[in-house]
Amino acid sequence: MAGLRRVHVWGHLAAPLHALHGLHGLQVPLALAVVLAGGIAIAGAIALAAPFTGSFGSASSLSVAQITGMVRLYINEWRPEADPLLTLEGGVQVKSSNLRGIEIGGDRYYYRLRNTMSFDPLSRGEAGDYQSIAVLDQGTQWESEVYRLR
Repeated sequence: MAGLRRVHVWGHLAAPLHALHGLHGLQVPLALAVVLAGGIAIAGAIALAAPFTGSFGSASSLSVAQITGMVRLYINEWRPEADPLLTLEGGVQVKSSNLRGIEIGGDRYYYRLRNTMSFDPLSRGEAGDYQSIAVLDQGTQWESEVYRLR
């Protein structure tokens, strides 16, 4: 089948995260991998275009698409310098962004992975009132919710 060659996503980097995110050994068609890479590149360009003030500009000046694009970068990529793994009780490793959230424009945003283990405040039962910003990849195995605490 032309255009449906399969590629391995995450490769060896998924080893410490596979129990949390269910991504180890994930196979996707090449066309989907290209679309995902393009989306990540666009979101990265948006993040780079925002004025850097110690975070990503002011929250009031950012659209939902910009905020979710930045959060999506943390969900889909692992950058050890910016998003180190934390080891929890029992030896479970989790990305710091999933546990502590991501500061964007002076506000802290969290993501909740709906179809796999997630360690954000809502998933841990530690969130009080919160505001849902968006649901990403709704209806897929990668569905996740972006939110912030009030």
